[in-house]
Amino acid sequence: MKDALDELLDRYAPDAGAMWLASETPDIVPEHPFSPKFRRRMERLIRRQRRSPAVTAALRCARRAAAYALVFLTLSFSCLMTVDASFREQVLRVVVEVLQEFTEFRYTSDLPASGQPGEVRFTYLPEGMEEQYREQDAIEFYVYYESLDGDFMDLSQILVEDGTEMLLGLDTEDAERIDLTVHGQKALGIIKGLDCTIHWTEGQLVYILSGTVPMEELEKIAEGIK
Repeated sequence: MKDALDELLDRYAPDAGAMWLASETPDIVPEHPFSPKFRRRMERLIRRQRRSPAVTAALRCARRAAAYALVFLTLSFSCLMTVDASFREQVLRVVVEVLQEFTEFRYTSDLPASGQPGEVRFTYLPEGMEEQYREQDAIEFYVYYESLDGDFMDLSQILVEDGTEMLLGLDTEDAERIDLTVHGQKALGIIKGLDCTIHWTEGQLVYILSGTVPMEELEKIAEGIK
């Protein structure tokens, strides 16, 4: 008897599941209104996936982008943070955690904003790099450049002020990490395949400069930011 029931379940369960899904799924599924910032980051990941030979690594990065994109949360409590000496700033506190696939930075500040993002100017750009678009709000400034041969670079400048926390995840799995200096501040350089990234802080501002240009060029770009 049990074998007969098992056979009937195996035979009709898939059809029953399909009927249940059909009855529960609306004819028109509303499209989720993703934010411009989320769409921008997904487009950037897709561009990198097309250029990088490590397709599986890019897809893995895309799956985790929601968790490791820049996240800002309002703090309603005080906490004691451990400060990493290599990234210590007078106005910023940072907790650095090295994970298997990412290095995570958590920034906080006790000071009100002393400036605003977007007050930047590039004094050096690789030949052929042209600005494609930019975005700015009270917390973040973002600008994207691309050349005719398909190379690109972008800069994110984020303000961390009192009452906010910034969570940043950088993909450092199987990547070369190097110590750099930008404007006299200690910086982290990451080289992974065709992608290069430089991360540093100045005052209450956090910078992430990345692109498919060589690290030597990216260093010149970072140092030339005014």
